Amino acid sequence: MLQKYNYKEALSGKDGYITDFLGIRHSVSFFPKHYLKNSGVVFQRLPIPDDGFHAETIEYVACLTSIENVGSTYTMFELGAGWGPWMSIAGTAAKRKGISTINLIGVEGEHNKMSFIKKHLTENGLRPDTEEMKACLNNVNTTIYDGVINTTGNDMEFPDADHDAYGASLVEGVGNGLFLKNSLVKGYSLSAISSEYDYIDFVHIDIQGYEEELVSKSINILKKKVKFLFIGTHSREIEGHLINILYENNFRLIREQPCRVLWPESKPNNFIDTTIKDGGQFWINRQLGYAE
Repeated sequence: MLQKYNYKEALSGKDGYITDFLGIRHSVSFFPKHYLKNSGVVFQRLPIPDDGFHAETIEYVACLTSIENVGSTYTMFELGAGWGPWMSIAGTAAKRKGISTINLIGVEGEHNKMSFIKKHLTENGLRPDTEEMKACLNNVNTTIYDGVINTTGNDMEFPDADHDAYGASLVEGVGNGLFLKNSLVKGYSLSAISSEYDYIDFVHIDIQGYEEELVSKSINILKKKVKFLFIGTHSREIEGHLINILYENNFRLIREQPCRVLWPESKPNNFIDTTIKDGGQFWINRQLGYAE
Protein backbone atom coordinates (compact mmCIF):
# COMPACT_ATOMS: atom_id res chain seq x y z
CA MET A 1 0.00 0.00 0.00
CA LEU A 2 2.81 2.46 0.79
CA GLN A 3 4.25 1.87 -2.68
CA LYS A 4 0.95 2.91 -4.26
CA TYR A 5 1.36 6.46 -2.97
CA ASN A 6 5.08 6.77 -3.65
CA TYR A 7 5.98 9.76 -5.82
CA LYS A 8 6.91 8.17 -9.15
CA GLU A 9 9.05 10.96 -10.54
CA ALA A 10 12.68 11.46 -9.55
CA LEU A 11 12.78 13.78 -6.57
CA SER A 12 15.28 16.58 -6.25
CA GLY A 13 16.30 18.15 -2.97
CA LYS A 14 15.76 21.79 -2.12
CA ASP A 15 18.01 23.72 0.20
CA GLY A 16 16.28 24.40 3.51
CA TYR A 17 13.85 21.49 3.13
CA ILE A 18 13.53 17.77 3.76
CA THR A 19 11.70 15.97 0.95
CA ASP A 20 9.84 12.75 1.79
CA PHE A 21 8.82 9.77 -0.36
CA LEU A 22 5.49 11.40 -1.23
CA GLY A 23 7.29 14.44 -2.64
CA ILE A 24 6.21 16.61 0.31
CA ARG A 25 8.71 19.24 1.43
CA HIS A 26 9.16 20.00 5.14
CA SER A 27 11.11 23.13 6.06
CA VAL A 28 14.05 22.42 8.38
CA SER A 29 13.16 25.71 10.11
CA PHE A 30 10.23 23.86 11.72
CA PHE A 31 12.59 21.58 13.64
CA PRO A 32 15.31 21.88 16.29
CA LYS A 33 18.63 23.15 14.98
CA HIS A 34 20.24 19.71 14.67
CA TYR A 35 17.88 19.03 11.75
CA LEU A 36 19.85 21.55 9.69
CA LYS A 37 22.09 18.66 8.67
CA ASN A 38 19.14 17.30 6.67
CA SER A 39 18.72 20.47 4.61
CA GLY A 40 18.29 19.44 0.98
CA VAL A 41 18.02 15.72 1.81
CA VAL A 42 15.56 13.52 -0.08
CA PHE A 43 14.15 10.44 1.68
CA GLN A 44 12.71 8.72 -1.39
CA ARG A 45 12.65 5.23 0.11
CA LEU A 46 9.42 3.92 1.62
CA PRO A 47 9.08 4.78 5.33
CA ILE A 48 10.08 1.36 6.65
CA PRO A 49 10.82 1.20 9.58
CA ASP A 50 10.49 5.00 9.51
CA ASP A 51 10.78 7.93 7.13
CA GLY A 52 14.21 8.96 8.37
CA PHE A 53 13.24 12.15 10.17
CA HIS A 54 9.71 12.30 11.50
CA ALA A 55 7.47 9.24 11.78
CA GLU A 56 7.38 5.46 11.70
CA THR A 57 5.61 3.00 9.44
CA ILE A 58 2.52 2.53 11.61
CA GLU A 59 1.47 6.18 11.23
CA TYR A 60 1.76 6.07 7.46
CA VAL A 61 -0.20 2.81 7.31
CA ALA A 62 -2.98 4.33 9.43
CA CYS A 63 -3.20 7.52 7.37
CA LEU A 64 -3.05 5.87 3.95
CA THR A 65 -5.45 3.06 4.92
CA SER A 66 -8.04 5.71 5.74
CA ILE A 67 -7.88 6.91 2.12
CA GLU A 68 -8.28 3.48 0.52
CA ASN A 69 -12.08 3.11 0.68
CA VAL A 70 -13.48 6.63 0.61
CA GLY A 71 -15.85 8.02 -1.98
CA SER A 72 -15.79 11.51 -3.43
CA THR A 73 -15.08 13.26 -0.09
CA TYR A 74 -12.27 12.73 2.41
CA THR A 75 -12.15 14.38 5.85
CA MET A 76 -9.33 14.18 8.38
CA PHE A 77 -8.40 15.83 11.68
CA GLU A 78 -4.89 16.31 13.05
CA LEU A 79 -5.12 16.98 16.79
CA GLY A 80 -1.84 18.29 18.09
CA ALA A 81 -0.85 19.36 14.60
CA GLY A 82 2.63 20.79 15.08
CA TRP A 83 3.56 22.02 11.59
CA GLY A 84 0.71 19.99 10.02
CA PRO A 85 2.60 16.96 8.62
CA TRP A 86 -0.40 14.62 8.65
CA MET A 87 -2.63 17.24 7.11
CA SER A 88 -0.16 17.46 4.23
CA ILE A 89 0.42 13.71 3.96
CA ALA A 90 -3.31 12.93 3.94
CA GLY A 91 -4.08 15.81 1.60
CA THR A 92 -1.34 14.92 -0.87
CA ALA A 93 -2.29 11.23 -0.93
CA ALA A 94 -6.00 12.03 -1.30
CA LYS A 95 -5.26 14.37 -4.21
CA ARG A 96 -3.13 11.71 -5.85
CA LYS A 97 -5.99 9.23 -5.49
CA GLY A 98 -8.31 11.67 -7.26
CA ILE A 99 -10.72 12.41 -4.39
CA SER A 100 -12.73 15.44 -5.41
CA THR A 101 -13.35 17.15 -2.05
CA ILE A 102 -10.72 17.04 0.70
CA ASN A 103 -11.20 18.53 4.18
CA LEU A 104 -8.07 18.96 6.32
CA ILE A 105 -8.59 20.19 9.88
CA GLY A 106 -5.78 20.85 12.36
CA VAL A 107 -5.72 21.92 16.01
CA GLU A 108 -2.49 23.16 17.59
CA GLY A 109 -2.02 24.70 21.04
CA GLU A 110 1.32 26.41 20.40
CA HIS A 111 0.46 29.73 18.78
CA ASN A 112 3.86 30.08 17.14
CA LYS A 113 3.15 26.96 15.07
CA MET A 114 0.27 28.65 13.19
CA SER A 115 2.68 30.20 10.68
CA PHE A 116 4.38 26.81 10.27
CA ILE A 117 1.13 25.06 9.34
CA LYS A 118 0.12 27.77 6.86
CA LYS A 119 3.57 27.82 5.24
CA HIS A 120 3.75 24.04 5.06
CA LEU A 121 0.34 23.56 3.47
CA THR A 122 0.84 26.47 1.07
CA GLU A 123 4.23 25.27 -0.13
CA ASN A 124 2.80 21.81 -0.79
CA GLY A 125 -0.14 23.05 -2.84
CA LEU A 126 -2.87 22.43 -0.28
CA ARG A 127 -3.98 25.98 0.58
CA PRO A 128 -3.68 29.47 -0.86
CA ASP A 129 -1.19 31.91 0.62
CA THR A 130 -3.50 33.69 3.03
CA GLU A 131 -3.57 34.61 6.69
CA GLU A 132 -7.12 33.34 7.08
CA MET A 133 -7.56 30.26 9.26
CA LYS A 134 -10.03 28.73 6.81
CA ALA A 135 -9.07 28.51 3.17
CA CYS A 136 -9.82 26.55 0.00
CA LEU A 137 -7.62 25.71 -2.98
CA ASN A 138 -8.82 23.45 -5.79
CA ASN A 139 -11.45 21.75 -3.57
CA VAL A 140 -8.96 21.20 -0.74
CA ASN A 141 -10.47 22.87 2.32
CA THR A 142 -8.15 23.63 5.22
CA THR A 143 -9.16 24.79 8.70
CA ILE A 144 -6.61 25.57 11.40
CA TYR A 145 -7.63 26.05 15.04
CA ASP A 146 -5.27 28.15 17.14
CA GLY A 147 -5.73 26.50 20.53
CA VAL A 148 -5.88 23.18 22.35
CA ILE A 149 -8.18 20.25 21.77
CA ASN A 150 -9.82 19.34 25.08
CA THR A 151 -12.95 17.78 26.48
CA THR A 152 -14.88 20.93 27.42
CA GLY A 153 -14.11 23.62 24.88
CA ASN A 154 -13.05 25.90 27.73
CA ASP A 155 -9.88 27.98 27.55
CA MET A 156 -6.98 26.34 29.38
CA GLU A 157 -3.45 27.05 30.58
CA PHE A 158 -0.89 25.66 28.13
CA PRO A 159 2.91 25.81 28.25
CA ASP A 160 4.76 28.34 26.15
CA ALA A 161 7.33 26.78 23.84
CA ASP A 162 10.19 27.97 21.67
CA HIS A 163 9.36 28.07 17.97
CA ASP A 164 11.31 24.84 17.28
CA ALA A 165 10.26 22.95 20.44
CA TYR A 166 7.54 20.31 20.60
CA GLY A 167 6.00 18.32 23.42
CA ALA A 168 3.97 20.84 25.41
CA SER A 169 1.13 19.12 27.25
CA LEU A 170 -2.13 19.87 29.04
CA VAL A 171 -1.08 17.27 31.61
CA GLU A 172 0.28 19.06 34.65
CA GLY A 173 3.92 18.33 35.42
CA VAL A 174 4.82 16.81 32.04
CA GLY A 175 7.92 18.23 30.41
CA ASN A 176 9.22 19.97 33.52
CA GLY A 177 12.27 22.03 32.68
CA LEU A 178 11.36 22.36 28.99
CA PHE A 179 8.72 25.07 29.36
CA LEU A 180 9.10 27.98 31.74
CA LYS A 181 5.59 29.42 31.86
CA ASN A 182 1.99 28.92 30.78
CA SER A 183 -0.42 31.09 28.86
CA LEU A 184 -4.20 30.95 28.60
CA VAL A 185 -5.16 29.53 25.20
CA LYS A 186 -8.43 28.88 23.43
CA GLY A 187 -9.98 25.45 23.97
CA TYR A 188 -11.89 23.42 21.38
CA SER A 189 -13.93 20.28 21.96
CA LEU A 190 -14.04 17.53 19.36
CA SER A 191 -17.83 17.67 19.29
CA ALA A 192 -17.76 21.38 18.40
CA ILE A 193 -15.15 21.27 15.64
CA SER A 194 -16.63 18.14 14.05
CA SER A 195 -20.25 19.31 14.10
CA GLU A 196 -20.39 20.17 10.37
CA TYR A 197 -19.18 16.72 9.29
CA ASP A 198 -21.35 13.62 9.25
CA TYR A 199 -18.31 11.34 9.18
CA ILE A 200 -14.57 11.71 9.63
CA ASP A 201 -12.38 9.32 7.70
CA PHE A 202 -9.26 9.75 9.82
CA VAL A 203 -8.29 11.32 13.15
CA HIS A 204 -4.63 11.59 14.11
CA ILE A 205 -4.09 12.35 17.81
CA ASP A 206 -0.71 13.29 19.28
CA ILE A 207 -1.30 15.37 22.40
CA GLN A 208 1.48 14.45 24.79
CA GLY A 209 -0.28 12.43 27.48
CA TYR A 210 -3.76 13.97 27.26
CA GLU A 211 -4.92 11.31 24.80
CA GLU A 212 -6.66 9.08 27.36
CA GLU A 213 -8.64 12.02 28.77
CA LEU A 214 -9.70 13.13 25.31
CA VAL A 215 -10.65 9.68 24.04
CA SER A 216 -12.54 8.64 27.17
CA LYS A 217 -14.64 11.82 27.31
CA SER A 218 -15.13 12.14 23.54
CA ILE A 219 -15.92 8.47 22.93
CA ASN A 220 -19.49 9.08 21.78
CA ILE A 221 -18.31 11.39 18.99
CA LEU A 222 -15.52 9.00 18.02
CA LYS A 223 -17.92 6.07 17.94
CA LYS A 224 -20.52 7.95 15.91
CA LYS A 225 -18.31 9.66 13.34
CA VAL A 226 -14.71 8.45 13.12
CA LYS A 227 -13.81 5.58 10.79
CA PHE A 228 -10.05 5.30 11.41
CA LEU A 229 -8.09 6.53 14.40
CA PHE A 230 -4.39 6.83 15.10
CA ILE A 231 -3.28 7.70 18.64
CA GLY A 232 0.26 8.61 19.58
CA THR A 233 0.69 7.15 23.07
CA HIS A 234 2.89 8.47 25.83
CA SER A 235 2.87 5.83 28.55
CA ARG A 236 2.22 2.12 28.92
CA GLU A 237 -0.44 2.98 31.47
CA ILE A 238 -2.30 5.15 28.93
CA GLU A 239 -2.02 2.42 26.30
CA GLY A 240 -3.80 -0.11 28.51
CA HIS A 241 -6.59 2.30 29.36
CA LEU A 242 -7.11 3.18 25.70
CA ILE A 243 -7.39 -0.49 24.79
CA ASN A 244 -10.11 -0.97 27.41
CA ILE A 245 -12.05 2.13 26.35
CA LEU A 246 -11.93 1.55 22.61
CA TYR A 247 -12.62 -2.19 22.62
CA GLU A 248 -15.62 -1.57 24.86
CA ASN A 249 -16.93 0.84 22.21
CA ASN A 250 -16.65 -1.43 19.17
CA PHE A 251 -13.26 -0.33 17.86
CA ARG A 252 -10.69 -2.87 16.74
CA LEU A 253 -6.94 -2.50 17.24
CA ILE A 254 -5.35 -3.07 13.81
CA ARG A 255 -1.73 -2.37 14.71
CA GLU A 256 0.16 -1.12 17.72
CA GLN A 257 3.65 -0.08 18.64
CA PRO A 258 4.00 0.08 22.43
CA CYS A 259 5.95 2.82 24.15
CA ARG A 260 9.52 2.15 25.14
CA VAL A 261 9.99 2.86 28.82
CA LEU A 262 12.90 3.33 31.17
CA TRP A 263 11.43 1.76 34.29
CA PRO A 264 12.41 3.46 37.58
CA GLU A 265 13.14 1.57 40.79
CA SER A 266 9.97 2.87 42.44
CA LYS A 267 6.62 4.03 41.13
CA PRO A 268 6.92 7.52 39.60
CA ASN A 269 4.46 10.35 40.07
CA ASN A 270 3.76 10.27 36.36
CA PHE A 271 4.44 7.33 34.05
CA ILE A 272 4.56 9.67 31.05
CA ASP A 273 7.97 10.93 32.12
CA THR A 274 9.36 7.37 32.13
CA THR A 275 8.64 6.99 28.39
CA ILE A 276 11.75 7.30 26.25
CA LYS A 277 10.04 6.58 22.89
CA ASP A 278 6.39 7.26 22.15
CA GLY A 279 4.11 4.48 20.97
CA GLY A 280 1.19 4.32 18.58
CA GLN A 281 -2.16 2.59 18.16
CA PHE A 282 -4.12 2.27 14.91
CA TRP A 283 -7.84 1.60 15.37
CA ILE A 284 -10.78 0.91 13.08
CA ASN A 285 -14.37 1.69 14.01
CA ARG A 286 -16.13 -1.64 13.40
CA GLN A 287 -19.41 0.10 12.61
CA LEU A 288 -18.01 2.64 10.14
CA GLY A 289 -14.69 1.42 8.75
CA TYR A 290 -14.30 -1.33 6.21
CA ALA A 291 -13.71 -4.88 7.44
CA GLU A 292 -10.30 -6.40 6.80
